[in-house]
Amino acid sequence: MKISLLIKIKNQPVFLITYFILFFLPNSSTVSAQSILFDFDSAPVYSPLPISQTVSGITAYFTASAQGYSIQNTTTATVVPVGFTGSFIFPSSIYLSDLYVKYNQPITDFSIKYSTQELACDDAATMRVTAYMSGNFIGTNTKMTLHPGTWPVDTLACSFPVGFDSVVIHYASP
Repeated sequence: MKISLLIKIKNQPVFLITYFILFFLPNSSTVSAQSILFDFDSAPVYSPLPISQTVSGITAYFTASAQGYSIQNTTTATVVPVGFTGSFIFPSSIYLSDLYVKYNQPITDFSIKYSTQELACDDAATMRVTAYMSGNFIGTNTKMTLHPGTWPVDTLACSFPVGFDSVVIHYASP
């Protein structure tokens, strides 16, 4: 399993995002979709956001609110759940920060694997992803892991056939 993103928000949740999978619409006449996987293994370790990643002609531009994030590696991070390897995005502070991802062309589906910092809990934090097209709201989806406990892993996803070109990943509630 490859780790792509780690987000820690205010001493509460830590999100390990193992990959982004998305489908894109290169133009309105194209009917087929393509699955794209973004990871951060090619990003320089310790570099702060913003960064951009390009896979199969799709560019994802990663930015953040507040104190933001930087690229770290499983060998440099203070907390890495069992089974994760590679590089990921790590928080630059303990304060809340949303992750923004903007694409160079419309996509229709987005997913991101995450793990929140929960230590032997019987419930789980709620994550939210909100999609936009040219700054206009398209839709939102939330996810609470089905298997709470210690460092539970789940996938936050959204699918909007009209297409969107950016998402905001947000810790909605504990």
